[in-house]
Amino acid sequence: MQTIPAKSLAIPENRQRKVFDEKHQVELLESIQSKGLMHPIVYRLSPEGEKILVAGETRLKTLQMMWDLGIPVKCNGQLIEPYHIPCISLGELSPLAAREAELEENTRRRDLTWQERSTAEAELHAVRKEQATARGE
Repeated sequence: MQTIPAKSLAIPENRQRKVFDEKHQVELLESIQSKGLMHPIVYRLSPEGEKILVAGETRLKTLQMMWDLGIPVKCNGQLIEPYHIPCISLGELSPLAAREAELEENTRRRDLTWQERSTAEAELHAVRKEQATARGE
């Protein structure tokens, strides 16, 4: 399993989720504390090699809360060094493909507000239209 320092992960400003439910984060914290982190954070590499968050901002915020409270974090039964993120890389994606991956993952989430879901679905449609245009469709 790959881990990276939390400070090495960039979080784009144009993320869909703007509201983070504190009750949900506490429930997630309790779940991670009892069962471990089940889904690592997903990132991609920018053309410059920067690690950019694609999926898991709520998990990341919850991990940060746990570290700040001194609560150990496990993933796949392995104790994770504080302030290091268990993660999966999507590799080097074009900006358009990366945006599509992020939007696709977030539109499937149930806990988005209707405004966040509507915005994400509209952006996903625009990205796919731009991809089709680039392919000459």
